[in-house]
Order: sequence, then C-alpha cells, then structure tokens
Amino acid sequence: GHTRRKRRLTVLASSQGKQLSKYLQHLDDEFEIFVYTKSGAKLKHIIQDGLQFVRDFSVDDVIVILAGTNDVHLYEPYQLTLLQGMDALFDLNLNTNIVVCGCPCRYDDPTLNDDIQYFNSYMSRMVLNYDGVSRLHYLDINVFLQRTHLTRHGLHLNRHGKRLLSNQLSIFIKKTVMNGVENYYSSVAVAKQVPSKVQVFKNCDVPQSPEIRLIESFP
Repeated sequence: GHTRRKRRLTVLASSQGKQLSKYLQHLDDEFEIFVYTKSGAKLKHIIQDGLQFVRDFSVDDVIVILAGTNDVHLYEPYQLTLLQGMDALFDLNLNTNIVVCGCPCRYDDPTLNDDIQYFNSYMSRMVLNYDGVSRLHYLDINVFLQRTHLTRHGLHLNRHGKRLLSNQLSIFIKKTVMNGVENYYSSVAVAKQVPSKVQVFKNCDVPQSPEIRLIESFP
C-alpha cells in the first residue's frame, strides 16, 4: 500500500542543539528528525540560515527554535537580534507549527541572567502577541533545566540536559502540536508583564543588579 510521508521535525539551534537528534529518536515513529546547528550564532542567523530547510513545511510539521545563548552578552543590544530573528520567522508566514524555546540560564556567568530573563520575557511576549498563520508555541525550558543538566563549565547542556530537553520537547509537542492547540504556553510564568525573578529563575543564581535595563523601553 501507499505509505504516507512522515511528519517532519526540524530543530534550528545554536551549539545547544548538538547531538539532540540522538535523544529525539523516541519521536522517530511519528517524525522524520533533522537538527541544524550553527555554533556561536545569534538567533537571527540561525533562523535566517535555517529557513532553507523549512520553507515547504506544512500543518503536519514542526519547527523547534533553540537559540539565544549567543545573543545575550554584556553590553550587546540583544533586543535587536531577537527582534530581527523573530521577524524573519514571522515573515515566512508558514502554515506550520513552531515551538520557540526560551534561552537557558547561565551558570558560567550568572551576571547575564537578568538579561536572559528579559530576553525570554520579550520573546515569550512576541509569541503571545503573534497573530499570523503559523501556530506558535513558547516553551520555558528554565522551568525544568537545573545546574546538574549543564556541563561543569556551566554554559552548555550535558547529556542529561539534552535527554531531559528532548523528553520535555516530545511531551510538549504531543500535548500541543498533535492535539492542534493554538498558541499554547507551557509556562504559567508567561504573563503580559515581566515575570518575577522567582518564577523564572528559581534554579538560577540571579544577581541583584541596580542597573537592569528594562525591556519596555524597546519597540
């Protein structure tokens, strides 16, 4: 008989996505899995370069975005690269499912966690306010990732972290995408306002910094 084409799942990621395909194999019966990683790249470059792999994606397919770690550096205007990256994604206007993962918090340089918190808050709000054709979802990965899921250095996910992330992604995709839920949020912390530190970074050492640049001042 005629075998129907497998649904496709493509992950567009920074180096955080390395070897993720190995751990995503348990989605294998449902999906054909492809992971594109671009080490050291900002969100916008990962999306812009990755678009070639997903241009023909349809309502059966899923795109997962796992980036942001390289956008948030001291004194760098991450709002701009975030905006450009998300715009590139929105401009595609694909009739497909997109899961945008939050940026994992940092244990190698906790001073960046305030900015990561605002980055994620901003990104989740862009997902929340999106009203195009794509079915957009935001997955707050800091809810389940803890210190033990990262390498000793504290920047990259270790194999436990990758396994956990893959499991959570599978659960999330089955719960949302496969049930056809519109704009779904995994995290209660995603409200219209900036979530409290406690909610987002309960596992992180977040510095109390007087010079927090609030994201509201950006377009």
